[in-house]
Amino acid sequence: MLVRQFQYPADYPAVLKVWESMEKGVRVGPSDTAAEIEKNYSVIPNYFS
Repeated sequence: MLVRQFQYPADYPAVLKVWESMEKGVRVGPSDTAAEIEKNYSVIPNYFS
């Protein structure tokens, strides 16, 4: 398994599928939408570093 840094926006669709498939412990919240992540990423360029 290759583990690497999350690359937005390329990885977002696949990660969203994983989050949505979880039964317990992980949920997709209002701050997890593409629009919200884009907003944070534009203000904090190293948001995923």
